Amino acid sequence: MYVFVEDIIRDIENNNHNAITNTNAQIQLHEKGETREGVSIADYMPYSPFTVEIKKSKGQPYDRVTLQDTGDFHKSFYIEYQGDGFEIKADDWKTSMLVRDYGKEILGLNDENVEELLREYIHPKLMDKCVLILKTFI
Repeated sequence: MYVFVEDIIRDIENNNHNAITNTNAQIQLHEKGETREGVSIADYMPYSPFTVEIKKSKGQPYDRVTLQDTGDFHKSFYIEYQGDGFEIKADDWKTSMLVRDYGKEILGLNDENVEELLREYIHPKLMDKCVLILKTFI
């Protein structure tokens, strides 16, 4: 029996898809208003006074750029797997415009959240899988 670490990690990531994409959408963008590089999105293009008033009227945060109005952009996040990892992407109709205006760094996890993903999801599951594999040889 051959088990590849990449397959195990992909399985773990697949089973935790929502946690990964929600971390990007909710923690980084909505709560902090930051890119995967830890840069404030407002540094690229702050909200206009008109948008601030709209955000206030909707009861939405206006002290940072969240890229969330209706929630469609955040809900469209998905994971695309590659040979050496994964990439968070979005398929909302305005994704290309937002990437053009705010940079491709709006999609993806910052170092802190990658470490959290490793610590909370990947490492424990990987260890569990390794123990199961080792038991087959003992």
